[in-house]
Amino acid sequence: MASDLTTAAADDHPRQIADETTIMLPVIRRKRRWLRRLLLAVLALVLVLGGTAYAFAQNPTWMLPLGNAVLGQPAGTVAWNGSDPLNILVLGIDQRTNEATRSDSMIVLHLDPASRSVQMLSVPRDLWITLPGGYNPSKINAAYALGGAYGPQFAQLAVESALHIPINYYAVIKFSGFKSIVDAMGGLSICVPREIIDTQYPDDVGYGMHTLHIKAGCQTMDGATALAYARERHADPQQDLGRIQQQQALLAAMEKQVLSPGTILRSPAVLAAARSSLITNLPPGALPTLAAMMYQARDQRTKHYYLNIDDGYVSDSMSSDGQDILVGNWPKINALVSNVFADPALQAEHATVQVRNGQHTAGLAAMYTGILQGMGFTVTAPRDADAFTYVRNQIVVNSDRPGSAYTVRKLAQMFQADVTYRHGGADQPHIALILGSEVAEGQ
Repeated sequence: MASDLTTAAADDHPRQIADETTIMLPVIRRKRRWLRRLLLAVLALVLVLGGTAYAFAQNPTWMLPLGNAVLGQPAGTVAWNGSDPLNILVLGIDQRTNEATRSDSMIVLHLDPASRSVQMLSVPRDLWITLPGGYNPSKINAAYALGGAYGPQFAQLAVESALHIPINYYAVIKFSGFKSIVDAMGGLSICVPREIIDTQYPDDVGYGMHTLHIKAGCQTMDGATALAYARERHADPQQDLGRIQQQQALLAAMEKQVLSPGTILRSPAVLAAARSSLITNLPPGALPTLAAMMYQARDQRTKHYYLNIDDGYVSDSMSSDGQDILVGNWPKINALVSNVFADPALQAEHATVQVRNGQHTAGLAAMYTGILQGMGFTVTAPRDADAFTYVRNQIVVNSDRPGSAYTVRKLAQMFQADVTYRHGGADQPHIALILGSEVAEGQ
């Protein structure tokens, strides 16, 4: 058995250039340089927040190099090449003062640059699943709280385990900051199909309730109203499932407003509000391209799917401890997932993956092996790594087994892993995935 790679390659640091303002040049020359930089910065901001230039709208991936240059890539984030399809888990978390933080809404975005299409799967928060890691059956939205400091990662793992969807990245929107984002953009234009009167709308603080009233018709909502529209669930007979449709309408309105020219004028306030309200492992440089792709795919090339009662994907039930839950029709759900999230490139590559436990939690490699297999990866028998002291997740690519590039990129994004290469032998798996202490496992 080939040994694990225990050392990572040293970081390459670009050579620093002296601050040109210290060089003795005429004042006018320095001023022109500054103006040119300002012009480039404004142009980049227009492209990032506007996304409306014709060339970039037609070819969103052209924006990726510019996004990377302007927004950079913080240490630890894993790059995207601009052409691979992506699955992004979007979570809205409700942080009230009297409750543990749980994911209040959950949407999986599937973006395909080749077909320039976007597909969305809305997952109801009351979907009853068996969480990975030995937990009792629970609502899927409990994963965020159970993950503790690794809440987003454990929510991602819960979706991957239950729905068999490999998630490349996650983006968490904190509802506490959502209001400031909407207000910074100047509000959202939303057409409300029916009058909403919710007499049980919860107060932000404590356990009290009050009546929420939103009139029917097209209107501009401020941040507080838009948040209430996203969270309200008692006015519709289907409660959570009705709320999902309201959240989809709100997301569409937000997408339109973000890409509107008027938002550019408010960009400093929007960016400041977004930074304080968003938790994500998406590389910042990819955000302009993803925004342009979603804008380009609007209407005809965007499809929404809902795990709802009407279409037979879930049914009402009650748990043994008295909770109102939604029980999945798993054959029907699995068929939908296979259709929407099919990954021909992964299947064609058929690269073998061995999961190795590089930390002290027993059984972790076996658990992740089963989850990866359920998502369509070709796995071999798990084993322990050469040490139990790994912190970051590691991917060791076997240089003697070519043909695993796509699988490596996907796993690196899913696990936010460092990638190294080593001769392992033709009889060994293509890829060794070493789990470090940063891997999600719940509390």
